[in-house]
Amino acid sequence: MIFDRLFNFWTPKRKGDWIITYSGEHFWPIDARPEEVHVVDIAHSLSNQCRYAGHCRIHYPIAVHTLLGLRLLKGYNNFIKFIWLNHDDTEAYVLDLPSPLKKYTNWGRMYSKNEHKLMKVIGKRFDIPHDFPQVVKDVDLAMLALEGRLLMKGDWYIKYQPYLDKFKESGFTKMTDADILSPVEAEKQWIEAFYSLSHNKNIV
Repeated sequence: MIFDRLFNFWTPKRKGDWIITYSGEHFWPIDARPEEVHVVDIAHSLSNQCRYAGHCRIHYPIAVHTLLGLRLLKGYNNFIKFIWLNHDDTEAYVLDLPSPLKKYTNWGRMYSKNEHKLMKVIGKRFDIPHDFPQVVKDVDLAMLALEGRLLMKGDWYIKYQPYLDKFKESGFTKMTDADILSPVEAEKQWIEAFYSLSHNKNIV
């Protein structure tokens, strides 16, 4: 009892509270530490979460979005590909908000600020920048053209075609249902891609 009190006294207090992750880690979303970020937790979570707040014709995992985007980066170095693969990692811990909420509400802007802070922590863990290079941002927009055509109603995605055109040399110009992996297969392939592209093969 005395030891527990002394331990609690000397242990720095964390901000907020924790969530339990797939691996069993206690993760503090607003007070994250690099050593609490794990590859398997990100892969598992992103493979189970659907893009577009679930408003897709079929279940489309975030992990598949990052895997397919690698096709557009044909000819780019592994570091750029690795940054792309991990660009949505924060969503494994704090989910995502629809863009209008991020842009036009105070609490959305607060969310974005914490998301950026969390990406710094993840970046430190995986040795990647938290401010992404322009090509990664362009791939994200190009994917809207591919995904919108296959998975969504309406023609809103047409305005993103110029971004897709930037990557025409990749040969990846159209998605099909065959490209959509199950959560289990997406998780497996995401982990394989992570270790294939990472310079640190021992990180977990």
